[in-house]
Amino acid sequence: MRNTIHLIVSSLAVVGVVVLFLTKNQQGNGHKIAYVESLKLMEHYPPMKKLSEEVKIKTTVVRARIDSIQGAIQMDMASLEARRGTMPLEQQQSAFKELQEKEQKARQYAEQVQRKLQADNQEVLKEMMNRVNAHVKEYGEEHDFQIILGASGNGNLAYADKAIDITDELIDELNSSL
Repeated sequence: MRNTIHLIVSSLAVVGVVVLFLTKNQQGNGHKIAYVESLKLMEHYPPMKKLSEEVKIKTTVVRARIDSIQGAIQMDMASLEARRGTMPLEQQQSAFKELQEKEQKARQYAEQVQRKLQADNQEVLKEMMNRVNAHVKEYGEEHDFQIILGASGNGNLAYADKAIDITDELIDELNSSL
């Protein structure tokens, strides 16, 4: 999930850098430019921490459910192996085929559940990012910023004076709105 946040934040930051380049840093013309450390902002936003914990819990529950299903299949396989010598060949083949089908269904189930979990998490993350971005926009408008860049640590903002870092102010504003 952190990679997803990182990707979204990086994309937003790249757009900001392009805008900054196009304006040729007109800060001397009365334009206000600032940046925010996007990952730090998200890490200090309690709903994001809560989402991260919920994702961990859901993932653990899903993994346990999948492991349980796979464990039952392995136990069935071990039982079949133990009885193999006492069973007619046709019955063995039928039982092994049935177990292979169970394994296939279990793999399909695991993939389906993991895709659903990922899609649900992406949707919640998107909603949260929209809330944060709306707050950043509101903050920028209230404080007369023309540009607020998002720095994610990927080199999209190679250098910026700490004097224009508004991360802590945004964290305080964002958290006070909860």
